[in-house]
Amino acid sequence: MTRLLTVPARLSPSRWQGLVLFIMAGSLCLSACVSTPETGQRRVYVPPAPAHAPTRPEPGAVAPLTTPGTSSTGSASTPRSYPTRIEDTDANAAVIALYRQAAQARQDGDVQRAASDLERALRLAPANAFVWSALAGVHLQAGKFDQVEGEASKSNALAGANPVLLHANWLAIASARKSLGDAAGAAEAQQHAEKYASLATPAQ
Repeated sequence: MTRLLTVPARLSPSRWQGLVLFIMAGSLCLSACVSTPETGQRRVYVPPAPAHAPTRPEPGAVAPLTTPGTSSTGSASTPRSYPTRIEDTDANAAVIALYRQAAQARQDGDVQRAASDLERALRLAPANAFVWSALAGVHLQAGKFDQVEGEASKSNALAGANPVLLHANWLAIASARKSLGDAAGAAEAQQHAEKYASLATPAQ
């Protein structure tokens, strides 16, 4: 049974004030602990989330993977460009002049002078892949097949992923191997060249 709170008939004003404060404190405590009829759980205040709170990924979520040359949506991005002629490289004017002289001599059929000009260019720019590739082509034209593969391979090593040079160099290697009687090696080099055929334009 509920016990009723009895109040003395006569209380001083100070004691009345203390009694009122006591009753109000008890009321607040009861209202804070009251249970909801639906769940039987205590009411708990949850502050709203910030308006610009970052969204956290769900557990186990994985970001989509992308491959080189594509965006995150899978669409193709702008392909990387490579120089198609020696003038587009960092070669200096002297190297470019010797390279052009060699090209003219080769057209004239003077492969000896062409090779000499290219060898001079290599002394000035030993890391220029275009000069090595041109020298391989000159020696192929001169019938010095045993020198072609080494020079073309050197150009490949310096060319990076440049399809223009890789295509020309593998074609030179295929021709040199065929002339040396290595049919299987020539076929292998030809396959390498074909991988770059659709991306390449003739080296200048």
